[in-house]
Amino acid sequence: MKYRNTFTTMGMKPSTSYAHINKLSERIVYKNVYKSAVIHRLVHNLFRTNICSLNNRNKIRREDVLLSKMEYEPPIDAQAAHEYWMRYAIEEARKAEALGEVPIGAIIVHDDKIIGRGYNLRETTLDSTAHAEMVAIREASQALNSWRLLDCKLYVTLEPCPMCAGAMVQSRVPLTVYGTTDPKAGCAGTLMNLLEEPRFNHRTEVIQGILQEECAELLTSFFRRLRRKPATADKLEIPIASQDIRKE
Repeated sequence: MKYRNTFTTMGMKPSTSYAHINKLSERIVYKNVYKSAVIHRLVHNLFRTNICSLNNRNKIRREDVLLSKMEYEPPIDAQAAHEYWMRYAIEEARKAEALGEVPIGAIIVHDDKIIGRGYNLRETTLDSTAHAEMVAIREASQALNSWRLLDCKLYVTLEPCPMCAGAMVQSRVPLTVYGTTDPKAGCAGTLMNLLEEPRFNHRTEVIQGILQEECAELLTSFFRRLRRKPATADKLEIPIASQDIRKE
């Protein structure tokens, strides 16, 4: 097995129980919170087969639930927590990129759990409303069985456009966190701020600039590659996400 030797050197045997695995993983400290989630998934996948032969399925289900909760334990520090969740939004953006879509991703968090995910699908679905935030809002509403997304946080890699900002206000999202600004369509503070418009009956708090460089680099790289394919470039008419991209 690919990772068997690695974990053997850490004092772990293939027949090690989940209790021992969890105790060992708790002693491993990562500065990067994202890596902590990765190690839990890796350990879980590595020992799933052996544990199945040692424990009944009910115990496995309980331990799987416990492990999944451990993956979604953000740090206490607010800035670190926002960066933690933004990395999941970046994961969604990469899914869009793999489809040839502009890499924009979004997630919605409720009680430290992701209840909605979305990435840009406008070209794939030929739907002008298929923005990452809209997809995530629909999924979150289904998860909560309510159109009101109270006590939720929305994380998106690019500043929301007028449509998405309006949807956030309508769905009563209390907090929106975005990565990089959109100088051509941003309505969360760049061109205007629809999310905190005092004349509306609901306002959404805005936090910007979380993992800004990483979010902007996704778009910069995408448009750089796009310029090498003129035929494809004519098809996509997506606003550029930062001043650095506009200068290229």
